[in-house]
Amino acid sequence: PNKFSANVRFRITAIDDITPDSMVLIPASSFTMGDTFGEGGSNELPLHAVYISAFYMDRHEVTKALWDDVYNWAVTHGYSFVNAGSGKAANHPVQSINWHDTVKWCNARSEKEGRVPAYYTNTSQTTVYRTGEINVQNDWVKWNAGYRLPTEAEWEKSARGGLNGRRFPWPDADNITHARANYYAQYPWIYDLSYPIGFHPSFVTGGPPHTSPVGYFAPNGYGLYDMAGNVWEWCWDWSGLYSSSLQTDPRGPTSGSLRAPRGGGWYGSGAFDCRLAARNGSSPASRFESFGFRSVLPPTDIPIITAHPQAQRIRRGLTATLSVTATGAMPLIFQWQKNGINIPGATAAGLVLTNIQLAQEGTYTVIISNSAGIVTSLGAFLDVYTGGGIEEI
Repeated sequence: PNKFSANVRFRITAIDDITPDSMVLIPASSFTMGDTFGEGGSNELPLHAVYISAFYMDRHEVTKALWDDVYNWAVTHGYSFVNAGSGKAANHPVQSINWHDTVKWCNARSEKEGRVPAYYTNTSQTTVYRTGEINVQNDWVKWNAGYRLPTEAEWEKSARGGLNGRRFPWPDADNITHARANYYAQYPWIYDLSYPIGFHPSFVTGGPPHTSPVGYFAPNGYGLYDMAGNVWEWCWDWSGLYSSSLQTDPRGPTSGSLRAPRGGGWYGSGAFDCRLAARNGSSPASRFESFGFRSVLPPTDIPIITAHPQAQRIRRGLTATLSVTATGAMPLIFQWQKNGINIPGATAAGLVLTNIQLAQEGTYTVIISNSAGIVTSLGAFLDVYTGGGIEEI
């Protein structure tokens, strides 16, 4: 006992490379963000394409049990909270917490697990946000470190479960009933099929809050639970208007007065608020029995594209160069494609096309993979013409 063979080898893995089993990987991809049905508020438009890098998200809304575990550690390690958090049971979502509480809690969860925290008190990113009610700004965040709140774009992509053009998180219907979510049923919405109106009948007992245990309803396509109803989920962003242009990992406005919760909840949130595109805003200092959250965690191993190939317009006979940059566990393997078909031998981060001809016009993408995962870049259209010069489109 207590002796090992000299031939035995041990592999020590840093804590940052360990992802909790309670989280699921949301793969990198583009999606259409906003209200495809034209039935919501003006702040749900315009529809726009968004590319989101891969990340991990809590499978469930943060439970009272998980909140308490981190909270009790935090208050003995320099943290203070405005609200201690409430919950109907250990396996129900924590609620009655404000936005500041959730941000500090994410930092505490990171530090408790030995991770680098995400949120800081100024642009120097040296003082960890642990106390007070500070409106942390976008450039005070280490976006690739530690637990944090999802951005609105990350939240909506995750809630859609890999599908575009749906009203709710499930793939087989664009209506909602109490068999699918915990929400307040109301008649005005033609897609609300629950009867009678009111709170979910299974969770009205015992007085408010009328939350349900996390994971009670079926998950969406990514394996996430309660993306519609139960509790509203605080997101990172200041409430603001959408841009119509293609965006990559948007983080919302740089300032504002209201932070963005998503998903609807058990109290007063009808089917309208449970729609995937529905948006709202609330003071970051406010707390409600119908507000909770879930956290996300950046991956440390899988490829993350930091610069996509750019579209070009080039004269026939010249040389075109496309490139991509990415991070992730080495080695990274590259495979360029034209119109979705592999280009033989095109396995570097850069693609050089000499003596370009009209037949080479098309959309170029690059697949990047390693032992931890695979991602595909945005497409770059190469427009070949008979004029002169090269220009980015």
